[in-house]
Amino acid sequence: MINAVDNGVRVIEHDVNDVENMKRILAFSNTWIFPDLMPDSPVTKIVEWMSTREHGWLGTVETVEGHEILSYMYAFERDLDDYLEPVRIALKEKVPHEKKFIHVRLAGTHPDHRGKGYCYRLYMALKAYCEGKGIKYLTAFTYADRYQDMFHHHMRKSIPLVVPEDPSERSV
Repeated sequence: MINAVDNGVRVIEHDVNDVENMKRILAFSNTWIFPDLMPDSPVTKIVEWMSTREHGWLGTVETVEGHEILSYMYAFERDLDDYLEPVRIALKEKVPHEKKFIHVRLAGTHPDHRGKGYCYRLYMALKAYCEGKGIKYLTAFTYADRYQDMFHHHMRKSIPLVVPEDPSERSV
């Protein structure tokens, strides 16, 4: 689905079964968002992305002309029982009656295009997806000291997000 065009860019919700398109977005992520990750890191490999696509959501902000990716977000459904014990405990304390979540696995904006609200537009598209599925909360694991923009973005926009504090979960 393609959302409205605004200032020459648009949000596109992609078919998560389109492997070639996923590879294109993964290449963007590896080049511009996570260039310093080890090549064997799971988040740099298409196998990792494809393993969660059954209940996945993938969106990009792209230029209307040229289809240049400026920002992306990849998320998938996760049951409470899918989280490791420290996170399950934290989630039960923060939102005790919830059993299903959407987990934001990866997201990022090209360094030249940060601060333009592209990630926020992706969150709003993801929020609509969540509402359609009856899911009220997102989860994400991040390093507040390393990805300060992302962490503060969540806080500033008051997006219903549960960020577990256990550092061991950040790589899950």
